[in-house]
Amino acid sequence: MTGVERADGDRNEAFPKSWGHPVGERFSEERAGWIASRVRQLVMMRLEDPEHRRARLARRRRSP
Repeated sequence: MTGVERADGDRNEAFPKSWGHPVGERFSEERAGWIASRVRQLVMMRLEDPEHRRARLARRRRSP
């Protein structure tokens, strides 16, 4: 990757735009941890079966 981080979420990009801008300085442990936690969330969401996903989202809903 070049010296500029990009967040377009494309196959060749660093991470999706929906994640926002990472915290910390470039190449810092703080930034690495931030990105790793987002990747873990994404992997867990992809592995989750549809029934559990619906139940989890229903619990997070604030209005009927």
